[in-house]
Amino acid sequence: MTLYTYKKKIRYTLLAVAFALAVYFVRLQLIARSEPSSVDSGTNLLVTIVMVLIPCVLIGIALRREK
Repeated sequence: MTLYTYKKKIRYTLLAVAFALAVYFVRLQLIARSEPSSVDSGTNLLVTIVMVLIPCVLIGIALRREK
């Protein structure tokens, strides 16, 4: 019984971390997009993909069911 509640707490923690990272990444994207256009400013596609993948992977780990 203890192992189940331990895994449940870890899943909720991972979901909370994923949500917090998603909010943080959205804020960073909005800040980057609001900068005036220049060569070194704005968003980078690779960075944007990584920012999307990190919360998705955390959510996938948290929702994975073990048999």
